[in-house]
Amino acid sequence: MVSRLPSWFNPSAKRLSLSSHSLLRFVENCTQQLPIGSSLIPLCILLLVYERQATDQELTLKGLYVALDRFSDVGIKNHLKRLEKSGWLIIQPSTSDGRVKTILCPEKLRKVLDQLVGLQISRTTSFDL
Repeated sequence: MVSRLPSWFNPSAKRLSLSSHSLLRFVENCTQQLPIGSSLIPLCILLLVYERQATDQELTLKGLYVALDRFSDVGIKNHLKRLEKSGWLIIQPSTSDGRVKTILCPEKLRKVLDQLVGLQISRTTSFDL
């Protein structure tokens, strides 16, 4: 699996604005504002959907399962259903191929994560890589 850098990482600056403490704080804030419960699966789903939308990359249902291959398919499926039903995700047929389903980031999710990511970046202390 290819590891991709998050969209808030600026490779030209060679700086990363996230320490382990701030990462734990970010996850804590996410658990308070997002419906993730005690599993990492919904958090990973929501962050992946948000990141792909922010970088204008289409995320297909199959692509999500591939990206989250460390989790069980059944676990992903159950959390996807719950997140879609509660309005935290939009799953719809692709405009280019009706057989393919794409996952979109609704305004509700974008607003919460824009706030959490922006807050987190402003709070962290940068350190050199």
